[in-house]
Amino acid sequence: MGLLDRTPHIVTVQRRKRRVTPHGSSLVAFGAPVDVSCVVRALSASEAADLGLTTETVHRVVSREWPGDVLSLVTYNGAKWEPIGDPLWFDGSARTQHWEVRLKRVSPNGAGL
Repeated sequence: MGLLDRTPHIVTVQRRKRRVTPHGSSLVAFGAPVDVSCVVRALSASEAADLGLTTETVHRVVSREWPGDVLSLVTYNGAKWEPIGDPLWFDGSARTQHWEVRLKRVSPNGAGL
């Protein structure tokens, strides 16, 4: 039994799909949100002075299961996160197989989206 079998974090994954209208496109939720047991680690944080102060925070999620895709919205510690690229499946062996997803924060803690 390894770290991926007794994970310290929970994220909530909400699947979304693109809705195209004559006025543009938007992402809309579909299906019920799913709680995922995982390991979350910070990867990077940066700031830029473009039009005020903007920040970009990136985390990595490692989990045995991942119900989302590149359009999903993830909630962790009260903040909203979006995947950077497709979720990656690593299947080197049955003991080490897992999903890895890089996420960037799209809303600060406690702010809705």
